[in-house]
Amino acid sequence: MSETNAFDPESSGPAKIVGPVLGFELKKSPARLKIPFKFREDAHSAGTGKTLSAMEHVIIFFNIHHVTRELWNLGQVEIRVQGLGQTARIPSSSVLSLKDYPFDRVLIMTHSIPAQEFSPDVYEVSLNLMNGSRNTICQEVSRFIISPRGIIPHPGNQDRSTPEEQG
Repeated sequence: MSETNAFDPESSGPAKIVGPVLGFELKKSPARLKIPFKFREDAHSAGTGKTLSAMEHVIIFFNIHHVTRELWNLGQVEIRVQGLGQTARIPSSSVLSLKDYPFDRVLIMTHSIPAQEFSPDVYEVSLNLMNGSRNTICQEVSRFIISPRGIIPHPGNQDRSTPEEQG
């Protein structure tokens, strides 16, 4: 990556969603530890695959870049989950208000849905960033699987925390 295409969160441009990263668990983590996908005191556990069991939670971790005060005040993210198979039921939908998070040019957001709400299937999750007029200004989509198996191993999810550097 060159300097010209590196992301600068302070640069101007339209607001956009970066992510989502899907996972299966949020764990409490001491403030002194630095962990990938950490948000405040929660650490997001992302497995190597996107297959979950009904005993887990679908954790959706994403960022909103280039947030303005107006967007923060009036904007929302609609999270829609739709089954893609024959067992597809009515889509699940949630709305997150940007102003429920501390203002910053880059907002770090998470949402958790109990996987038991879904039958075994392949699902599509869409994140729709909407302005104050409820027009979609950015959309990102990802997929995950709810397995009929009771337990899904997540071998790539080792605790790789490191103490925060002392300043």
